[in-house]
Amino acid sequence: MKKNVQICPWCQTEIVWEEDEEEPAECPNCFNELGDYRTLMVDLDGIGEEDAPDLYGYEQKTQAYLDHQDKEQTLDCDLCQEAMIASGELKWQANAYQPYTVPGLPPFLEGPVRVQVQVCPSCFQVKFMLPEDIRMRIMQKLTG
Repeated sequence: MKKNVQICPWCQTEIVWEEDEEEPAECPNCFNELGDYRTLMVDLDGIGEEDAPDLYGYEQKTQAYLDHQDKEQTLDCDLCQEAMIASGELKWQANAYQPYTVPGLPPFLEGPVRVQVQVCPSCFQVKFMLPEDIRMRIMQKLTG
């Protein structure tokens, strides 16, 4: 029996249903509405097994990353609400970061700047977060 495959455009989850079943109206993973311009239909009949990604293996590996990261570093993705993976740190030297200025106030954030990089394993959105030492530095500077 032929299976229909659909990829959710919001969270990139593969949705599979039998030919005799009704097409799902929403993604079972992120619950976003499917259909019309929001849906991408993929015909996998011509794709060999070696070409198709191992989604189960991918899910297992991403879960291993999440299991080993500090829970305070784990953010939820704004698009699909999946847990994001803390993937590293990005550094800008003082001359590579130009802060905005407000007359009479010190710059809110000055270089050098470090940000933690978070990546969503489902929709691949990237998010940046200041590490705790820089957050504390900003609060101390602005409170005197």
